[in-house]
Amino acid sequence: MGVRIHKVIGYGLTDVVPSKEKGAYRPDDPRLNPNSILFNYEDGEEWSKVAYVDFLNKKSEADEGWGEYRLQAHTASEELKHWNPADSFIYQGEYGLPNVLLLTVPVMHSAWFRYADAIDYEESLMRPAGEPVNYWKPIKDGIYPYARFYMDSRTGNTLMGIEPERFVYTLETLKRNLSEEARAKFLFLRDDLAHKMGFVDAEEAERLMAPIVPDEIRNLCEFGKLFTDPKYMSQLRPMLYVFWS
Repeated sequence: MGVRIHKVIGYGLTDVVPSKEKGAYRPDDPRLNPNSILFNYEDGEEWSKVAYVDFLNKKSEADEGWGEYRLQAHTASEELKHWNPADSFIYQGEYGLPNVLLLTVPVMHSAWFRYADAIDYEESLMRPAGEPVNYWKPIKDGIYPYARFYMDSRTGNTLMGIEPERFVYTLETLKRNLSEEARAKFLFLRDDLAHKMGFVDAEEAERLMAPIVPDEIRNLCEFGKLFTDPKYMSQLRPMLYVFWS
């Protein structure tokens, strides 16, 4: 078959501690559970789409039938004909980058993942000599339809209201050539928005704000028991990942 180019967008980590064993498909990262079914999906049926739908339905029942879980369960059961949870989990310790792990939203998987695409192949041949063939790039404000929703990365809680988006806009505006009067106005607005969001100052807000991790990604992590502590889910960031495998 040979190796093929893969392109995927999703939410992931770029600082995974890889295994010291070359080619290992389980990293040695203390944040990641080596016994996660996402690392061991060939071991049984517990990783199947049926098991995932059952997991969502149980969450719905425990949360008094909250519609979002039921909707995700229905979508996975009825619309994702050939999908299973392992498809949305990407870790290529041997052929890709061993420090990169990425997950896709199940219902968006077909739009967010592709491989052996002729255009991608030709584009890769145009890259300057010496540039890595496997690489990742950050996606600053999240991926549609989750773009421009932000969280406090310390807690994973969504930052509500219009302040987060206005804060980001203000930061971008301050990069322009502004008059002294306009700059002073936007600096005041920046600091005011940071305080309204609950941060000490604008520097803290800029450091701790991050695009939300979609609930569908969090559910997949919980289903697969991927992390040793749920708090690590808030370290996932939107990104593009290109690798050959």
